[in-house]
Amino acid sequence: MKSKSLCLAGPTSSGKTALSLWLAKRLGLEIINADSLQIYEDLPLLTARPRPEETKEVSHHLFGFLKPEVPFSVGKWYETVASLFIQNKNLCQNALFVGGTGLYFKVLSEGLAKAPPVDQAVRARLNDLYAQEGQEGLEALWRREGLVDPCPLDPQRTKRALEVYMTTGSPLSHWQAQEKSPPLLIKDACVRIVLMPKKEELIMRASKRLEEAFRQSIPEMKALAERYQNLEEYPLMQALGVKELRAYCQGSLSFDGALAQAQIKTRQYIKRQMTWFRHQMSEAVIIDTLDRGAQQKILEEILLKNF
Repeated sequence: MKSKSLCLAGPTSSGKTALSLWLAKRLGLEIINADSLQIYEDLPLLTARPRPEETKEVSHHLFGFLKPEVPFSVGKWYETVASLFIQNKNLCQNALFVGGTGLYFKVLSEGLAKAPPVDQAVRARLNDLYAQEGQEGLEALWRREGLVDPCPLDPQRTKRALEVYMTTGSPLSHWQAQEKSPPLLIKDACVRIVLMPKKEELIMRASKRLEEAFRQSIPEMKALAERYQNLEEYPLMQALGVKELRAYCQGSLSFDGALAQAQIKTRQYIKRQMTWFRHQMSEAVIIDTLDRGAQQKILEEILLKNF
């Protein structure tokens, strides 16, 4: 056997969950979540978390274990995975990392940079900007500051990069190039696979899935709003469709209007994800179809070469 670690990445709705279950059962692997929003216990349909019956088929780690108000950075994810490996010495050789958060895959093979502390006044200013103008306001500030680093895909990481730059005068990439914590996986000993189907087909599938999740998540969103007074400030609200569903439940948007806005953001997010994976995981094996049978056939060829 040549290798026993796998990374399965890809944009939302590309079929990662179904393929991960097939791979895990085929190779006797344990699945570790590499999606920054599937870590939360609430709204599992909108975050596309594996269903309870699926998590019983093979071992799953880091899914649905946090309350919606708890921040969880890339650094915290790195530390949590490292802790899993310490607790289970064999896990790093039997792990299947699955998700759509590109930076999680990056720290796996490159290690974690030690970023500097930030000015709390800068953090407060960015939080106010985001509250008023959303991700679009952060991206506009990014352009005004003249940052050459690619803008992250989500607000939490955009704010973090802006905090570092506006506090230190150096972009996050500068700090990431400094001394790092060690990688968790040896890059050459890990097979990396990216699902990259045709964009138009993927967007159509994602829009349909979002509508189904939207309708089914209404009761849970109403219950969450009753439990938490400051729900809008929680990290879980960054999940696709959550803010729009919240607006519908509050009566500020019609169902169709909320869904349309969520579908637009989903299309935009898919495009950004595909761009990131194309440039940052260019050495990975690319699977460019949504057909389950074709995906599995390609994976069988990969397994013959690597396992």
